Amino acid sequence: MVRPLFTHEPSMIRWTALRGALLYLDMVATTDQDWAGVAELMGLHVTSGPNGQPDVTLPPHLSNLPEQVQQNIMGLFWSITRRWGTYEQIAQMNIAAVNGDPDLARVNDAVALDYIAWTAVAMHRTGQMNSGIIQGMPEPGRLEQPGYYIDPLFAKAERYWDGHDWTAQCRVRDGRSWSYVEQALR
Repeated sequence: MVRPLFTHEPSMIRWTALRGALLYLDMVATTDQDWAGVAELMGLHVTSGPNGQPDVTLPPHLSNLPEQVQQNIMGLFWSITRRWGTYEQIAQMNIAAVNGDPDLARVNDAVALDYIAWTAVAMHRTGQMNSGIIQGMPEPGRLEQPGYYIDPLFAKAERYWDGHDWTAQCRVRDGRSWSYVEQALR
């Protein structure tokens, strides 16, 4: 369901997951307790662990799922949790650093799409899809011809679409003029 959004810009999948999806989660959950609330809204079972930190597991009614499915559900949750916990560091990294980091490279395209879908559901369940932040973001262009379009991640910038894929050419409005920069993708 999400993959078609990246048909023409596959190089943005990991970047969008790590910088975009995690940004929204970071805005919704600013504390471990907030994060536990998100986990509960996502259908996970949250209890207080031995050190007072939230302990997250699958709820009992999902114990009849195949073991691999259970592992995949929890693996995705803990992968997102780990990256959410270091989002401040990730947010300071440029695109090349995010895409070149060996640990972050473990978030392959399939996992990145899972991050994006999981975050979209979490944003919906927390009521953030109707927030002013989301509502105020402009829609990207339809990419019908080469030109500058709203960057799929940074709505305040524009990235050049060459007719086949996104390029490194970006521009940002600087008063009444444009500032042009090269910002590589992967």
